[in-house]
Amino acid sequence: MSNIDTSTTIFNKHYNIPIAVAPSGYQKLAGFNGEVDVARAAWALGTNFTLSSSSTTALEDVAACLPERGAEYPRPWFQLYLMRSREFAEQLIKRVEAHGYEALVLTVDTVVLGNRIHERREPLKLPDGIGRANMAGGKAGGTSKGRLVLNAKTAKEAKAVEA
Repeated sequence: MSNIDTSTTIFNKHYNIPIAVAPSGYQKLAGFNGEVDVARAAWALGTNFTLSSSSTTALEDVAACLPERGAEYPRPWFQLYLMRSREFAEQLIKRVEAHGYEALVLTVDTVVLGNRIHERREPLKLPDGIGRANMAGGKAGGTSKGRLVLNAKTAKEAKAVEA
């Protein structure tokens, strides 16, 4: 075989390769420009990516880094967690729409988090200067009561949360 074509069409959009980049949070922990680098790489390969709600780069900055390409190619997608604050979610969706994101990818499996023992032992602490850029201020609804109970180090702490 001398002529291999890996391109495909998804939702009437052209993809040069039959894969796209799934949402992955905290990318600046892996590299300086984080989500910007991944978005540019996906664009250069002629495919798409989904920006995570837990990205360390603002959705506006990611959208701004992408050069224009033909309308036959997809625009980026945005992953949205279900949030307690509908007002915050609505404002986030308006930002997403205003900056040309083509679709929302809803994540619904985090309403009740599992008992993640490793996270209880060593909670994630982001370095100074790195944060959840699209969730600034923690206005999305905060930590759930269930997570606070799971994070309690003693039964007394857990009972205080539930009181």
